[in-house]
Amino acid sequence: TCLNSTNGKILRVDLNGDIPADNPLSNEAMVTGCTDWDQALTMQPPDKRIFAWGFRNPYRFWIDEQTGRMRVADVGETTREEVSVGSPLDAAGGQGEHYGWPFAEGTTMYSQSWAPQNKCMGVTPARDCVPPVYDYGHSMNNNCIIGGLIPDGCGWDAPWNQRYFFGDNGS
Repeated sequence: TCLNSTNGKILRVDLNGDIPADNPLSNEAMVTGCTDWDQALTMQPPDKRIFAWGFRNPYRFWIDEQTGRMRVADVGETTREEVSVGSPLDAAGGQGEHYGWPFAEGTTMYSQSWAPQNKCMGVTPARDCVPPVYDYGHSMNNNCIIGGLIPDGCGWDAPWNQRYFFGDNGS
């Protein structure tokens, strides 16, 4: 939620290190930010490299060459692991999406006093929370989703095409 910090974010830069002009925070002068992890949110200049936010720990991500969608394996805190899928990337760049953290862990929504009632829409710039496409709990030794890929083009039979395979470090 601190859009002046790279923690819990997916960054997007050109191969030469420049920041793409169509990154979602490129035209924002001030965003919801913070001066330290345990301090109140304040308005701050953005880190313009940020492309997507609202992750706790995006351990691995995969861009699907066929659809342009980003799949992110996001390590949860205490109860849930999740797979999130972003909107397709296109020639116009991306729109930047908020994936819910710290207002949600997987499909579990938090209701503590620090989580505003309108959740992601209470952050500047406001975005709807993008829920995960899949999440699971910490049972059967599950504890740390470590990402995956779509193995299209590897000679697998058609029923396995366009399927995201991932693992969990604990199970």
